[in-house]
Amino acid sequence: MYRQGVPRYLVDDAYGASVPTFATVGVASATFLSQNLRRKGVLFVNTSANMIYLTKGESPGVVGSGIPLYPNGGHYGEPDNLGRVWLGVWNAIASVAGSNLAITEDW
Repeated sequence: MYRQGVPRYLVDDAYGASVPTFATVGVASATFLSQNLRRKGVLFVNTSANMIYLTKGESPGVVGSGIPLYPNGGHYGEPDNLGRVWLGVWNAIASVAGSNLAITEDW
């Protein structure tokens, strides 16, 4: 499906969907996004007033390490500047229980 007026080469048929959702992150590490072998991109936004830390794979999140998401809009997205996207599970831990993480996953 192509949009009128948009050149065919600018539309990527490989994307199937974009699903916005959220996770409530606590003070114990937990998986918030499952493995998806069709994943084309992700965006995580910390919409809480607390620090959130992300880890990739089976490693549990630890406060003070991993990918830090600063309060009130700190964000992280993939693909990275080399075009790489992590397809495995993502884990998170927060400095305060009940922290909100907005998630968008494209596939």
